[in-house]
Amino acid sequence: MQKNTRFIPELEGLRGIAALAVAVCHHIATYCLSGDCAYWMQPFPKEGWDGKLFTIITMFFNANLAVVLFFVLSGFVLSASLASSQGAMGARGIAGYYVKRVFRIYPAHLVALIAMTALLLAIPFAQGGNYSDFFTSVYSIKISAWSFIKNAALYNTTINPVTWTLPVEIIGSFFIPLFLLSNRWQLPGKLVVLAVLIAISWRFQQVLPVKYLFCFYLGMILKDIMAALQLQRSLPLLYGGLAVSAFSRLLSTWDSGAYINDLLCALASVMIISAILLKSNDVIFKFFDNGIIKKLGQRSYSFYIIHLSIMSPIVVLLTRMGLGGINGVVANLVVTVVGITCSYYISGLLFTYVEKPFIKLGKAFTGRLSIG
Repeated sequence: MQKNTRFIPELEGLRGIAALAVAVCHHIATYCLSGDCAYWMQPFPKEGWDGKLFTIITMFFNANLAVVLFFVLSGFVLSASLASSQGAMGARGIAGYYVKRVFRIYPAHLVALIAMTALLLAIPFAQGGNYSDFFTSVYSIKISAWSFIKNAALYNTTINPVTWTLPVEIIGSFFIPLFLLSNRWQLPGKLVVLAVLIAISWRFQQVLPVKYLFCFYLGMILKDIMAALQLQRSLPLLYGGLAVSAFSRLLSTWDSGAYINDLLCALASVMIISAILLKSNDVIFKFFDNGIIKKLGQRSYSFYIIHLSIMSPIVVLLTRMGLGGINGVVANLVVTVVGITCSYYISGLLFTYVEKPFIKLGKAFTGRLSIG
């Protein structure tokens, strides 16, 4: 791996698109479609026309691909940053790295959790809104002081369900310095480690931090794989990655928990990230450096963890206005547009006043740690 990896804005834009994909999948599953309140659980041939339409939409906004891509990107960026930092692999350097990860992840999580808790308590769930099983499962939970404490500690993630990825991210981040010990090995040795991690992932796939651990290592060795394969053409990689993602989403309509879906999403992530790293001049890649996409990428973490909180009052308000009683396709699309627009702007506040200051605080604390 190269010792110096500069900031790549297109990768930040890609992270923003991944966060958007998760939000789209959640918003378009707000209301029932043609009486089916869990249409996404039906095999594609058995879905109604409206269910098929939304399945096709989520082939392009694949939430499973998005979370796997988050983990692969984290492995790539964190390992490159740590490997290029002077003295980073010493005891203090690694301790500072862990401190920065805590400051990066936890404060925004806690604020989003408080917001979600307050909204769930202020707006009690009401039956009869033609709500989907997904919406009902998220917003009808009972909250206690003990459940809040467990969610704050990420022991449970029932209040703000998207935070299930945070323990995975934390454990994956913890292993990055250990993974870097293999950085001087040749690619065959690294592929053996990857194969072992995938085998462990398959064996313990019910333990989510273990299941996705291989994604972080895959991100770390991504440039080695690209060099070995002598990848040069961006567009075939991008289109191929999107095709693999679409196939995985289609396959998941038969079995959403099939392990092959995660492997396919990991493959798609590698292809898409590799396409961006090749820095093609094709116009499609300029989309990742678009102004709005760049801002979404910058605030992607805030957007990701806050969007379910913003979704709740919006859906309640629109339901009271009669939205739930009209065609499910129209209702879900309206919720998607309104909810994502509001989440985009509110996530900017969370990023500016919580996430960004605590990132700086983490760096300052780490600086004092290294001096001491």
